[in-house]
Amino acid sequence: MVAEHLSSNERKHLDQVTLEVVDEHLDELLAALIAADTRTPPGDCREIVPACTRWLEEVGLQYRVVAADETLPNVLVEVGSACEDAGLCWNSHVDTVTPGDLGAWETDPFVATNVDGMIRGLGAANCKGGAAMQLCAALALQRSGLSIRRGLVVALVSDEESLGERGLGYLLESGTINPSASLTGEPTGNSLIYAQRGLVWIRVTVHGIAAHGAIPLEGKNAIVEAAKLVTMLESGLVPKLSLRVAPHVPPSSMNIGLVEGGESPNMVAPSCSFTMDRRIVPGEMPEGVVAEVAEACSSAAATRGFSVTTDALRAIPPFSTPADSDLARSLSMAGGFLGLPVRDGESVVISDARFAADGSRQVACFGPGDVAASHGPNERVPRAELVEAVRILALSGAMLVGGSAPML
Repeated sequence: MVAEHLSSNERKHLDQVTLEVVDEHLDELLAALIAADTRTPPGDCREIVPACTRWLEEVGLQYRVVAADETLPNVLVEVGSACEDAGLCWNSHVDTVTPGDLGAWETDPFVATNVDGMIRGLGAANCKGGAAMQLCAALALQRSGLSIRRGLVVALVSDEESLGERGLGYLLESGTINPSASLTGEPTGNSLIYAQRGLVWIRVTVHGIAAHGAIPLEGKNAIVEAAKLVTMLESGLVPKLSLRVAPHVPPSSMNIGLVEGGESPNMVAPSCSFTMDRRIVPGEMPEGVVAEVAEACSSAAATRGFSVTTDALRAIPPFSTPADSDLARSLSMAGGFLGLPVRDGESVVISDARFAADGSRQVACFGPGDVAASHGPNERVPRAELVEAVRILALSGAMLVGGSAPML
């Protein structure tokens, strides 16, 4: 029963402490995180360390810095136990994309600016807002006086924007952390995410026959044949992908994002390649997706007198986790207690949660903001939503690892 995890008085006290932490620290903390230059490229996140540690030392939270690469540090905050013993991990990435065209920004991307209740700045939604949420919730837990029996580690990680493995993936693989539940801070609009699509980048190379551009019939133009293959895939494969569905994720999809080919305008192109981004739903496997594209393109090539090669450049499997895990239930219950309902959401992106979703632990994504408001000018997160997220997360964490009968 819910009452066994925290009493009504404990919940009310924790929420009061959380609101005090928010009033005292949230805006200043998020401003410091946004001011740290962690753009990818170049992928140097070292500025995040002083931005975090100054605040952590001020409020008295224990931390350590761990890195597989000195330019990509990960800051680990420990509440109730050492990080390797913590039962619960909250993680957010602190690297960002570049700001792009600075002229398109209405405010300085490295200065947190509140415009009509929206905090603007590079990374405000994706995912420095999530990092500030988790740090404030961790401080609230520590200040609440609740007994933390299972331990919490907050992992502020690098290398996510390049889909790299030197952040959360490294921490889990190295045994630096080994939680039984892992929550990734992503801009979900404070919805709960249980599943994510995977990704396969596939390059198809068409091998034609070179000839002088003045006598094109003497050759086989690889650019022309590649264009026909793209048209075939768009008309034949894409409609089938829209029918491949799974709970809590969009259908499968395909995007041709890169075309390279030819050597000179006066030469029949001997080769041309196109690279696709295939997003795959739980139930699809990367090797099957590559084989499907290879078979379709090879069959078409054989009937038209040329050859193709198909290469998988990158593969990330999809994942799906139980919707009734203790982690998921704690967030839903916390929202219910606070009058802030946490609804199921749908993930359109790939996140670090995939590293934790190996079948051995509970996994979910949760956080303020809209992913559509990130990776572009005037990135923003609603401050009210950020405050609600801190309150929900703090209470969820307390139920999972605190009190007399923690859920984990």
